[in-house]
Amino acid sequence: MANRITVGPDGSGAAGAAAAWAACEAELRSADLEPVHAEDWAQYGPFAAPLPEPRHQWAEDLLALTRERLLRAHSTLAVSTRGTQGAADTALASAAADADMFVLDPGVQGEIADGLRSTLRELLSPWKEKYPSLAVDARTVIGQPAVQILDAAAGAALVVVGRHIRRSALGTRIGPITHAVMHHSRSPVAVVAHD
Repeated sequence: MANRITVGPDGSGAAGAAAAWAACEAELRSADLEPVHAEDWAQYGPFAAPLPEPRHQWAEDLLALTRERLLRAHSTLAVSTRGTQGAADTALASAAADADMFVLDPGVQGEIADGLRSTLRELLSPWKEKYPSLAVDARTVIGQPAVQILDAAAGAALVVVGRHIRRSALGTRIGPITHAVMHHSRSPVAVVAHD
């Protein structure tokens, strides 16, 4: 994974608040921020045809405006936008797959949540095949990651969290989620470093 937070703006006020929250989180993590908007052809008719130009222009303007607002409030942030075409659940689940964090407004559960669950199943599939006797309880939840991990880990024999290997003049450091889990878990915590 890259050191990147991805957010899915759709022009709503709640999505704007989600983008602002994602920007603050990106600053805390020294991460890049990537607003991604999916142009969902399926919702505009029964045929897989390109979107009308006004709709396509609206999507481009939305990403440009989102980037401008984020940089106005967070001038040191690295912000790059990405527009995709196709089903929103698939496109956004794909964007989330290689991000450290994916942020949506809380009013979104529906197809996007199904897409994220599907992506999680795909990520776990090779491990289930390699260890077929292992029981896996896969969940996609909404909320602060550290709180969700601590809640799910209540009574666990071991909590395993990852941390990116970051080369820094200040030495090794862990991210805020790993830090919170290490300090608040009632179970032993294993921190696994990865690129």
